Amino acid sequence: MTDRSTPPDATARGEGPTTGDGAIVEQISADEAFELLGNETRLDILRALFDADGPLSFSALHDAAGTRDSGRFNYHLEKLLAVFVRKTDEGYELTMEGKDAVGSILGGPYTKTVEADPVPIDAECTVCGATLAGVFEEDLVSVTCQDCDRDLISFAIPPGAFEEYRREEWPFVAERWTRRQFETVQQGICTVCYGQTERRLDTDPGGLHDAFDIGVQYTCERCGEEMFANVEASVIRHPAVVAFCYERGVDVTDTPLWELDWAVQPNATLVSTDPLRVDVPIECAGDRLVLTLDEQAAVITERRE
Repeated sequence: MTDRSTPPDATARGEGPTTGDGAIVEQISADEAFELLGNETRLDILRALFDADGPLSFSALHDAAGTRDSGRFNYHLEKLLAVFVRKTDEGYELTMEGKDAVGSILGGPYTKTVEADPVPIDAECTVCGATLAGVFEEDLVSVTCQDCDRDLISFAIPPGAFEEYRREEWPFVAERWTRRQFETVQQGICTVCYGQTERRLDTDPGGLHDAFDIGVQYTCERCGEEMFANVEASVIRHPAVVAFCYERGVDVTDTPLWELDWAVQPNATLVSTDPLRVDVPIECAGDRLVLTLDEQAAVITERRE
């Protein structure tokens, strides 16, 4: 468990750390920030800067944004300064927050949805042998077996993530997106609020996850967001696993989850309950690697059999 120098409630109030020289301060209130984005002219300014190759002068930005009234344009530009736009010696450019705002528009989490029939995948369910498919329901994307209703992945993904890909590629985009989100959470960063996350082994997952006897629960200490992974899939990016499989001709970082049989089947073994220890076997090209995880889902030992 990561040590904290500040109780969770203090951080949530925006007070920031109570020790050292650093502090997290509120630059602008949330309602003010969202109000700034609720104007077409301001959004045109942000889009123009996002599309530019570099900083734009006042006149160049005015022309790119397509606003006829210079006074009105200047008013809205001033509103955006310091938060979404900065002025430099070379001209105007987006801040990180400005890029995030335009990125959210392009990604479409607030404005778009996916309407598509299931997309078949050339892979079989390891439980019943039926064909897998990518299923799209608004922002929720699943790679699932439509016969036994078992989900390999299920995650909310911005619709814009699929726009540049052919429809048959959508399940693979969803798989890459989901794995990246879990990698972020495994590093202790919440994908919703960027707060600190904790992980723990769950030896009684139940519910939607009852296909697996053991899982890993990730929980954000700030917003409470929870994510779940079967324990086998949780170790895919561990260095020992990556090296073991790569030596045998398999790049697990570039192989879809459903092609890694050991990662999508309940193969883990509960070794002890006090302390909690779980063995996760990885099989590749006839060889076997076993990782032992502790109660926080951290790998503590590895051995080859």
